[in-house]
Amino acid sequence: MAGSLIASNFEKFAAIFSPSLTGGAMNLVFRPTTIPEVSGTVLTLNDITVENVIAYLKSLVLTTKQEHPVFDVLPEEVKPDEVKNSTYIIELIILGVAFVLTLGLWIGTLVIPCMFCCSKKKKDSGGNSSKGCLIAMGVITGVLVIFLALCLPLVYVSISSLVAGIDGKAKEGESSGLKNTVHVVVNETSLFLKDIPVRGRRVTTDLLVYLQTDLTRSLSKLVKDILKELLVRYNVRKLMDEATTLSSGVSRLQTLIDFVKSTKTEIVNGIKELKKKMDLLQKKLQTDMEQLCGHLQTPQRDQCNKLLEKIKAMKLDFNETHITLSDDLIQIISTFGTNLTAVLNKLTNLETKLDEQIESTISQIESSFNLTQELQPMLQLWDNLGTEVSDPVIQQLNEIEPTVDEALTTAAKFTKIGGFIILVLFTVVLIIILVFGIIAAVQAAKDSHGPKCCLCCGLILPVVFCFLIPLLVLICGVFVLLSGIITNEGCRYVGNPSGVVVTDGILNLYLKFLWPQLLSDKFVDPSISVMLDIPVPEDVLDGILMKCKSSETRDPGLLPSLGVDHFLNATAVTEQPEYKKAITDAEEVLVTKIRDFDFTSLLPNNLDEIGKPIKDLERILGSTTYEKLQDKEQLEAPIREVYKSAVDETTNILITLLEKSSSGYARNVLKCGNINAIVTSVIGATCVSDGLINRLGGFFFMMLLYLCPLLLTVLFYQIFLRQSAKS
Repeated sequence: MAGSLIASNFEKFAAIFSPSLTGGAMNLVFRPTTIPEVSGTVLTLNDITVENVIAYLKSLVLTTKQEHPVFDVLPEEVKPDEVKNSTYIIELIILGVAFVLTLGLWIGTLVIPCMFCCSKKKKDSGGNSSKGCLIAMGVITGVLVIFLALCLPLVYVSISSLVAGIDGKAKEGESSGLKNTVHVVVNETSLFLKDIPVRGRRVTTDLLVYLQTDLTRSLSKLVKDILKELLVRYNVRKLMDEATTLSSGVSRLQTLIDFVKSTKTEIVNGIKELKKKMDLLQKKLQTDMEQLCGHLQTPQRDQCNKLLEKIKAMKLDFNETHITLSDDLIQIISTFGTNLTAVLNKLTNLETKLDEQIESTISQIESSFNLTQELQPMLQLWDNLGTEVSDPVIQQLNEIEPTVDEALTTAAKFTKIGGFIILVLFTVVLIIILVFGIIAAVQAAKDSHGPKCCLCCGLILPVVFCFLIPLLVLICGVFVLLSGIITNEGCRYVGNPSGVVVTDGILNLYLKFLWPQLLSDKFVDPSISVMLDIPVPEDVLDGILMKCKSSETRDPGLLPSLGVDHFLNATAVTEQPEYKKAITDAEEVLVTKIRDFDFTSLLPNNLDEIGKPIKDLERILGSTTYEKLQDKEQLEAPIREVYKSAVDETTNILITLLEKSSSGYARNVLKCGNINAIVTSVIGATCVSDGLINRLGGFFFMMLLYLCPLLLTVLFYQIFLRQSAKS
């Protein structure tokens, strides 16, 4: 906890001198460039040389107004509202003053023993003033010793914190040490690289199988549509529909005829019986009317006689031919129905055979049209990536990891040993001051003096242990300055949300230049690159740090997290020579199959026997051109026309499928949980508030704060001893 507090306070101290978020060290790494291939200004890598680094540090530290070439070309929405330059020169002045003062104190600690040991005077005649000065020096020295003794544990804590930052894991859940981070990076990188070819090939295969299935389904439907279109094109389908309708009508007419024939005799006999009864009734009515008319007077008799004449004139005769069908009509209808039934049977057989031909044609086209083989370079890409990239990198990481691990372990050991030596030296100096101070105080109280050589030893021994303090102060000052610069000009741009925005803005401009080159024929096989359409990733760091966070149920894709929502150039895929050849081959298979189909054997050959009803049917249909189905040359023309039109539609469907599935492909082909773990581990180990950089700066800052008071304490202690010798 205390180590994290020291590191966090150092970060706050370093932030005092930091500039605004103006790009930091990325102004050294990148440079603005204008190239014809890309619109607008982009960023390219700068030449990192010793001269460039020195010039950059001079501009950063020794001036208060710096140039920010990279920051100047960033979009306005990325830049901070107010730009403040760095004040590292003030920090440098403070550290310089601290060094000069330390050097002066150190010189003083050398001069006083020399003056005392070489002087022949043993006692000062000052009296009371010497006593007062002695007491003052003793009090000051005692206070400083107590202060240093209390601060010594903080030095130990800062050393332990630095060691924990290098080797192992700090307590109470603080950031992981650099050694642990190396293991995490190696493990996660190995997992990621191993997963790339396996996942890439699996996802690509699933995509191709999906496309193959859907495309062959579309082609199968196309074959069915073409063969059925032939029947429609030559009005055979309409003929079949109308013939079916006519057959239904003829069937109803035949039923009526059969009904009439079966009920004819019964109806005629009933009518004859009715006629007899009606004749009797007519005669009786006539007799009754004659009697009635004889009793009537004129003019009623005249009217009655007229009615009587009408009754006599009424005839109830029935002509059987009115309800009897002609035998010729019955024969014609029967023959027509028989012939039409034969035609319908032929046409039904035509449809059955046509369906069988369709299934045979579809099977042959599906076996010859293999999209997986046509897009084999996409699968080969993942195999090459595994053998040429993943495996060598993993092998190299496994070889490097023990070396790095051993180096970090050694660094941690040396840090521990160095820290232990420093603590021992500090403790020895404090003990010397304390022991000789007590001796001097006791002798002063007894008003006695020890041997001069003893006092000389008391004066010289602390100097012996402090002879490297100016060098240590200089080293500490340099590391404090460098740690602060790294924190402000580097770590702020990966650990601070506002800094991440600036970093992403810079990386966006760099990727705008780099991405077309990565996808060029120089790095990617032309047979593959022509099928790729990967947009330039955007906001890379934010995507990795925030959008790539995985859980037990969710591991977002790397490409979508970087703004890449598609992967394939669907149009280019359909323009591939292999794809076009497969389409052409399928067309030839279809044409050949249909040309070989014997429509003659299946078409009705007795259509002419139907006679006038068929002519009437032809008049209804217009021109029935089913006979063209017997002409191979005329048959082939519409096949190619319909096929090409339908293939264009199928290709458009394929493009839509590719664009749709490409989004899922981009999401699944690369997982980013490993990348997130790698980046967050590295940032957590180095750049967070209690990361290694701030721990390193905090350690040297604590050393700097301790060394100056320590040297001042030695100086006051020497003055105290010298004063005690004079009193």
